[in-house]
Amino acid sequence: MSDGDGLAGHAFLSYGRDDQVAVDRLHQILEAAGIKVWRDTYLQPGEDWRMRIRQSITREALVFIACFSSHGTSLRASHQNEELVLAIEQFRIRNPAIPWLIPVRLDDCSVPDFNIGGGRTLASLRCVDLFGAHREIEIARLLAAVWQVLGVSDSRRPPKPTAARSSVVGPESSPGDTHVSADMTPRMAAAILARLEPGQIASELGQRDIGTAIAIMAELPPALIAQALNVLTAAQASEYLALMESRRAAAVVRHAHQDADWIVMVLDEMTPGIISRIIQKYDFADLKFWAAILTGIDPDRAACVLEQLASSASDRAGVLLGAIPAEQQVDLFWRIDESAQGLLLRYLR
Repeated sequence: MSDGDGLAGHAFLSYGRDDQVAVDRLHQILEAAGIKVWRDTYLQPGEDWRMRIRQSITREALVFIACFSSHGTSLRASHQNEELVLAIEQFRIRNPAIPWLIPVRLDDCSVPDFNIGGGRTLASLRCVDLFGAHREIEIARLLAAVWQVLGVSDSRRPPKPTAARSSVVGPESSPGDTHVSADMTPRMAAAILARLEPGQIASELGQRDIGTAIAIMAELPPALIAQALNVLTAAQASEYLALMESRRAAAVVRHAHQDADWIVMVLDEMTPGIISRIIQKYDFADLKFWAAILTGIDPDRAACVLEQLASSASDRAGVLLGAIPAEQQVDLFWRIDESAQGLLLRYLR
C-alpha cells in the first residue's frame, strides 16, 4: 500500500469485482496524484475481511469513492452493497458541508437510488463520469474534490493530469497520445503505462534501466505486469521477477496461472532460491498449482526448490510434495538431500 505521501487517512475505493480493470486504472490515477488509496485487494490472508473493511470505511476513510457500471448495478447481490450500507451510515452522521461520498460512473449507467437520508438518494449526489469525451475534465474534478476533502493545499498538490496522463480510464483513449518521459516518478509513469497494450508496456520498460523498470512495476497491477512479461523472452521475464519483492512476484505469477508452459520456461531461468521465496508467499490452497509446475521443470531443479523451501518453510514444502503424483513424488524425494528428506518424510503418501 502506498503511504500517501504523508497524507492522513485514505480514499476508500468501492467497486464490483467485474470492474477491477477500470478500477485498477483509477487507482493508478489517484496514487499518481499523491492520494492514499485503500481497497479490498489490501486484505491480508487470514484477516476478518468484514471487520477490516468496516474499520477502513468508518474509522480511516476521509473520502469514499463508489464506482458503478451497467453490469455491476444490474446484479441482484454484491459485496459492494455491504460497503455502501456502511458508507451511507457514515455519510448521515458527517458534516454535510464536507463532501465524503463520491459516486463515480465507469460507463453510462444509472447510480443506485439508495436512500441516504434527508429526503435524498445516492443518485442525487453529483457524480463523476469516467467515460466519454469529457472524462479528462471529470478526472480533474475528482482529484480536486478529493484533495479538498483531504485538506491538501494548492502548493502541495501534484500537477493536474494532462490529457495523456488522465485518459488511463476509458476505452476511447489513444495509445498514440501517450508519452512517458524519463523525469516522471514511477507512479506517474505507471499511471500512463496502465492504459497501454502489454507489448507496449514491455517495450517502455525495456527502454529503462532495470532499477527504474522494477520501481514502475511496483506501481502497476500484478495482472497487467503478468500480461506485459508474457510477451518477453523467458530470460527477460525471469530477471524482472527475480528482482521484484517476493510477495509481488507471487501475485504476478498467480495472474499467469492459465499459461503454465510460460511459467515453466520462466522458472527454468531462475535460481531455486528465488523460486522458493516466491512459493512462500502463496496460500496453502494454491500449492496444488505449484505441484503441477514443479513436475514440469527439470527434476533436479525441482528437488533444489524443495530443499530450499524445506529449510525455511518445511510445512509448505511438505504440502507441496504431498500434492505431487505418487511416482514423481518418490523420485523427487530421493533427489533431495538427507536433511530435507528428514523434514519431509512424513508428508510422503
